[in-house]
Amino acid sequence: MFQLLFDLGDYATTYRATRDAYLKAANELKLATGPYKAARDAYVAGTATYTKSLYE
Repeated sequence: MFQLLFDLGDYATTYRATRDAYLKAANELKLATGPYKAARDAYVAGTATYTKSLYE
């Protein structure tokens, strides 16, 4: 009886479309943050080297 009142199949298309949009946005974010992370890591390494040289 419950199956007659509620069917997940009705929401499958919306779920798939929303999930696809989310996965696309998540992938774009992942690709966009790569250069930022590389620049951040280079800055941190440079700062650490400079700070270390001050105390040697």
